[in-house]
Amino acid sequence: MPYLTRQKCSLKGIFERAQELKHASCFNTGFLTIAFDFDGVLADTLPQHFEFCQKEAEKFRIVLPQKSQREIVDNPMEKLLKKAGFPDDIIPIVIADYEREFSDYQISLFNRVPEMLQKLKAAGRVLAIASSNRLVNIKKSLGELFLLFDCISAYDTDTSKSAGLKRILACTSPPQVLVGDTEKDYQAARDAGTNFIGASYGWQISPDDKRFPVAHSVQELESLLLS
Repeated sequence: MPYLTRQKCSLKGIFERAQELKHASCFNTGFLTIAFDFDGVLADTLPQHFEFCQKEAEKFRIVLPQKSQREIVDNPMEKLLKKAGFPDDIIPIVIADYEREFSDYQISLFNRVPEMLQKLKAAGRVLAIASSNRLVNIKKSLGELFLLFDCISAYDTDTSKSAGLKRILACTSPPQVLVGDTEKDYQAARDAGTNFIGASYGWQISPDDKRFPVAHSVQELESLLLS
Protein backbone atom coordinates (compact mmCIF):
# COMPACT_ATOMS: atom_id res chain seq x y z
CA MET A 1 0.00 0.00 0.00
CA PRO A 2 1.45 3.39 -1.02
CA TYR A 3 1.93 5.16 2.30
CA LEU A 4 5.54 6.34 1.89
CA THR A 5 4.50 9.99 1.95
CA ARG A 6 3.37 9.61 5.54
CA GLN A 7 6.87 8.84 6.74
CA LYS A 8 8.95 11.63 8.22
CA CYS A 9 11.37 13.16 5.72
CA SER A 10 14.49 15.20 6.31
CA LEU A 11 14.08 18.65 4.79
CA LYS A 12 17.83 18.74 4.24
CA GLY A 13 17.68 15.41 2.45
CA ILE A 14 14.80 16.58 0.25
CA PHE A 15 16.70 19.75 -0.70
CA GLU A 16 19.89 17.87 -1.46
CA ARG A 17 18.08 15.37 -3.68
CA ALA A 18 16.25 18.17 -5.50
CA GLN A 19 19.58 19.85 -6.21
CA GLU A 20 21.04 16.55 -7.39
CA LEU A 21 18.19 16.03 -9.87
CA LYS A 22 18.19 19.67 -10.91
CA HIS A 23 21.73 19.37 -12.18
CA ALA A 24 21.22 16.02 -13.93
CA SER A 25 21.89 16.39 -17.66
CA CYS A 26 18.64 14.63 -18.60
CA PHE A 27 16.36 16.81 -16.47
CA ASN A 28 14.84 20.18 -17.35
CA THR A 29 13.68 22.37 -14.46
CA GLY A 30 11.56 25.51 -14.33
CA PHE A 31 8.43 23.84 -15.68
CA LEU A 32 5.62 26.25 -16.48
CA THR A 33 3.01 23.54 -17.09
CA ILE A 34 2.67 20.55 -14.76
CA ALA A 35 0.32 17.69 -15.61
CA PHE A 36 -0.41 15.20 -12.85
CA ASP A 37 -1.72 11.70 -13.04
CA PHE A 38 -4.44 11.44 -10.39
CA ASP A 39 -4.40 7.93 -8.87
CA GLY A 40 -1.16 7.28 -7.02
CA VAL A 41 0.22 10.80 -7.50
CA LEU A 42 -2.38 13.14 -5.99
CA ALA A 43 -4.80 10.65 -4.44
CA ASP A 44 -4.26 7.44 -2.49
CA THR A 45 -6.91 5.38 -4.33
CA LEU A 46 -5.34 1.92 -4.50
CA PRO A 47 -6.88 0.62 -1.23
CA GLN A 48 -10.34 1.68 -2.42
CA HIS A 49 -9.89 0.01 -5.82
CA PHE A 50 -8.77 -3.18 -4.04
CA GLU A 51 -11.78 -3.03 -1.71
CA PHE A 52 -14.13 -2.50 -4.65
CA CYS A 53 -12.73 -5.58 -6.40
CA GLN A 54 -13.20 -7.69 -3.28
CA LYS A 55 -16.82 -6.56 -2.86
CA GLU A 56 -17.63 -7.23 -6.50
CA ALA A 57 -16.05 -10.68 -6.28
CA GLU A 58 -18.26 -11.48 -3.29
CA LYS A 59 -21.31 -10.12 -5.10
CA PHE A 60 -20.77 -12.38 -8.12
CA ARG A 61 -19.34 -15.27 -6.06
CA ILE A 62 -16.04 -15.16 -7.92
CA VAL A 63 -12.88 -16.55 -6.35
CA LEU A 64 -10.11 -14.17 -7.36
CA PRO A 65 -6.43 -15.17 -7.38
CA GLN A 66 -4.50 -14.11 -4.30
CA LYS A 67 -2.75 -10.91 -5.37
CA SER A 68 -1.41 -7.88 -3.57
CA GLN A 69 -2.78 -4.43 -4.25
CA ARG A 70 0.17 -3.48 -6.44
CA GLU A 71 -0.10 -6.67 -8.47
CA ILE A 72 -3.49 -5.62 -9.88
CA VAL A 73 -2.38 -2.14 -10.91
CA ASP A 74 -3.37 -1.21 -14.46
CA ASN A 75 -5.48 1.30 -16.36
CA PRO A 76 -8.07 1.91 -17.55
CA MET A 77 -10.34 0.12 -15.06
CA GLU A 78 -11.18 -2.69 -17.49
CA LYS A 79 -7.54 -3.78 -17.51
CA LEU A 80 -7.27 -3.57 -13.72
CA LEU A 81 -10.29 -5.85 -13.36
CA LYS A 82 -8.86 -8.33 -15.84
CA LYS A 83 -5.53 -8.37 -14.01
CA ALA A 84 -7.40 -8.88 -10.72
CA GLY A 85 -8.93 -12.04 -12.20
CA PHE A 86 -12.48 -11.11 -13.20
CA PRO A 87 -13.88 -13.15 -16.15
CA ASP A 88 -14.26 -11.23 -19.40
CA ASP A 89 -18.05 -11.65 -19.50
CA ILE A 90 -18.44 -10.14 -16.01
CA ILE A 91 -16.18 -7.13 -16.50
CA PRO A 92 -18.77 -4.92 -18.32
CA ILE A 93 -21.21 -5.46 -15.44
CA VAL A 94 -18.55 -4.65 -12.85
CA ILE A 95 -17.61 -1.53 -14.82
CA ALA A 96 -21.24 -0.39 -14.64
CA ASP A 97 -21.13 -0.87 -10.85
CA TYR A 98 -17.85 1.05 -10.73
CA GLU A 99 -19.26 4.02 -12.63
CA ARG A 100 -22.32 4.07 -10.41
CA GLU A 101 -20.75 3.39 -7.00
CA PHE A 102 -17.05 4.27 -6.83
CA SER A 103 -17.66 7.99 -6.33
CA ASP A 104 -19.25 7.02 -2.98
CA TYR A 105 -15.93 5.67 -1.70
CA GLN A 106 -13.97 7.98 0.60
CA ILE A 107 -10.79 8.93 -1.24
CA SER A 108 -7.88 10.59 0.55
CA LEU A 109 -5.29 12.84 -1.03
CA PHE A 110 -1.71 12.09 -0.09
CA ASN A 111 -0.36 14.20 2.76
CA ARG A 112 0.81 17.67 1.65
CA VAL A 113 -0.85 17.46 -1.78
CA PRO A 114 -3.20 20.42 -1.05
CA GLU A 115 -0.29 22.56 0.15
CA MET A 116 1.84 21.59 -2.84
CA LEU A 117 -0.89 22.45 -5.36
CA GLN A 118 -1.54 25.81 -3.72
CA LYS A 119 2.17 26.69 -3.72
CA LEU A 120 2.55 25.73 -7.38
CA LYS A 121 -0.46 27.82 -8.35
CA ALA A 122 0.80 30.78 -6.32
CA ALA A 123 4.13 30.46 -8.13
CA GLY A 124 2.37 30.90 -11.47
CA ARG A 125 2.41 27.30 -12.69
CA VAL A 126 -0.29 26.02 -15.04
CA LEU A 127 -1.75 22.87 -13.48
CA ALA A 128 -3.37 20.01 -15.36
CA ILE A 129 -4.58 16.45 -14.78
CA ALA A 130 -4.02 13.59 -17.21
CA SER A 131 -5.83 10.59 -15.75
CA SER A 132 -7.55 7.33 -16.66
CA ASN A 133 -10.03 7.83 -13.82
CA ARG A 134 -13.57 9.15 -14.28
CA LEU A 135 -14.07 12.90 -14.08
CA VAL A 136 -16.72 12.60 -11.35
CA ASN A 137 -14.29 10.72 -9.09
CA ILE A 138 -11.55 13.30 -9.65
CA LYS A 139 -13.82 16.27 -8.94
CA LYS A 140 -15.26 14.76 -5.77
CA SER A 141 -11.86 13.78 -4.38
CA LEU A 142 -10.27 17.17 -5.02
CA GLY A 143 -13.18 19.28 -3.80
CA GLU A 144 -12.34 22.98 -4.04
CA LEU A 145 -8.80 22.13 -5.15
CA PHE A 146 -10.31 21.14 -8.51
CA LEU A 147 -10.57 24.87 -9.29
CA LEU A 148 -6.76 25.16 -9.26
CA PHE A 149 -6.50 23.12 -12.46
CA ASP A 150 -6.53 24.77 -15.87
CA CYS A 151 -6.83 21.61 -18.00
CA ILE A 152 -8.34 18.20 -17.25
CA SER A 153 -8.07 14.97 -19.20
CA ALA A 154 -10.01 11.99 -17.81
CA TYR A 155 -11.35 8.63 -18.95
CA ASP A 156 -14.57 10.22 -20.16
CA THR A 157 -13.04 13.29 -21.84
CA ASP A 158 -10.37 11.76 -24.11
CA THR A 159 -9.83 8.52 -25.99
CA SER A 160 -6.64 7.74 -24.05
CA LYS A 161 -4.24 9.25 -21.54
CA SER A 162 -1.74 9.83 -24.32
CA ALA A 163 -4.33 11.68 -26.39
CA GLY A 164 -5.41 13.74 -23.41
CA LEU A 165 -1.82 14.62 -22.54
CA LYS A 166 -1.15 15.73 -26.11
CA ARG A 167 -4.24 17.95 -25.96
CA ILE A 168 -3.01 19.52 -22.72
CA LEU A 169 0.46 20.14 -24.13
CA ALA A 170 -1.00 21.71 -27.27
CA CYS A 171 -2.86 24.39 -25.34
CA THR A 172 -0.28 25.19 -22.63
CA SER A 173 3.19 26.73 -22.55
CA PRO A 174 6.50 24.85 -22.33
CA PRO A 175 8.54 23.72 -20.56
CA GLN A 176 6.05 21.02 -19.55
CA VAL A 177 6.17 17.83 -17.50
CA LEU A 178 3.95 14.88 -16.60
CA VAL A 179 4.13 13.48 -13.06
CA GLY A 180 3.07 9.84 -13.00
CA ASP A 181 3.41 6.64 -11.03
CA THR A 182 3.12 3.85 -13.62
CA GLU A 183 5.00 2.58 -16.65
CA LYS A 184 2.05 3.61 -18.83
CA ASP A 185 2.37 7.18 -17.56
CA TYR A 186 6.02 7.19 -18.61
CA GLN A 187 5.15 5.80 -22.03
CA ALA A 188 2.40 8.45 -22.45
CA ALA A 189 4.96 11.18 -21.71
CA ARG A 190 7.41 9.68 -24.20
CA ASP A 191 4.69 9.37 -26.82
CA ALA A 192 3.77 13.02 -26.29
CA GLY A 193 7.41 14.11 -26.38
CA THR A 194 7.42 15.71 -22.94
CA ASN A 195 9.35 15.46 -19.67
CA PHE A 196 8.47 12.94 -16.97
CA ILE A 197 8.90 12.67 -13.20
CA GLY A 198 8.08 9.38 -11.50
CA ALA A 199 6.32 9.21 -8.12
CA SER A 200 7.67 6.15 -6.32
CA TYR A 201 5.23 6.67 -3.42
CA GLY A 202 2.40 5.69 -5.78
CA TRP A 203 1.37 2.53 -7.54
CA GLN A 204 4.21 1.18 -9.62
CA ILE A 205 7.35 3.30 -10.17
CA SER A 206 10.48 1.87 -8.55
CA PRO A 207 12.52 4.19 -6.31
CA ASP A 208 15.61 2.94 -8.17
CA ASP A 209 14.43 3.74 -11.71
CA LYS A 210 17.22 5.61 -13.53
CA ARG A 211 15.34 6.53 -16.72
CA PHE A 212 13.85 9.70 -15.22
CA PRO A 213 13.88 11.71 -11.99
CA VAL A 214 11.98 9.98 -9.18
CA ALA A 215 10.26 11.72 -6.27
CA HIS A 216 10.04 9.50 -3.21
CA SER A 217 7.51 11.70 -1.40
CA VAL A 218 5.15 14.59 -2.04
CA GLN A 219 7.61 16.86 -0.22
CA GLU A 220 10.37 15.88 -2.63
CA LEU A 221 8.06 16.30 -5.62
CA GLU A 222 7.18 19.81 -4.45
CA SER A 223 10.86 20.72 -4.19
CA LEU A 224 11.55 19.43 -7.69
CA LEU A 225 8.64 21.29 -9.24
CA LEU A 226 9.43 24.58 -7.49
CA SER A 227 13.17 24.47 -8.22
